[in-house]
Amino acid sequence: MSEIVLERTLTPVEGEFTGHVVPAAQPVVVALPKLEETVRTGIHRMHATAQGVVTGVMFGSGLFLATNFLVLKGGKDVGAHLSLLNQFFPGYQVTFVGSLVGFGYASVLGFLLGSVLATVYNTVSTRIGAR
Repeated sequence: MSEIVLERTLTPVEGEFTGHVVPAAQPVVVALPKLEETVRTGIHRMHATAQGVVTGVMFGSGLFLATNFLVLKGGKDVGAHLSLLNQFFPGYQVTFVGSLVGFGYASVLGFLLGSVLATVYNTVSTRIGAR
């Protein structure tokens, strides 16, 4: 650890300062870690399960809200493009019940994508940090 000597002057203001006053002539020694140590400890690992849950809830909520928006909007051909998700999510339709089914499918897909993303991030950051 490198050491940096700092000088500071503290002047108490009447009734506001109750701590210890360091005279201006007395140096205060502060130990700071090296830059490399700071950067290495600054890279945090992602929790794969937590990332998966958050991503899953976001994906599921997005599909749920988009489906119900189209259902409430109504019209002649409700959700023609969104109904194509039935090819990937069997049982999904642009209805309220379909939005619940879509929420389940999208949540599972989001969980898998989020946890894989976190795992890849942790692997790459560990390998970079080991250099």
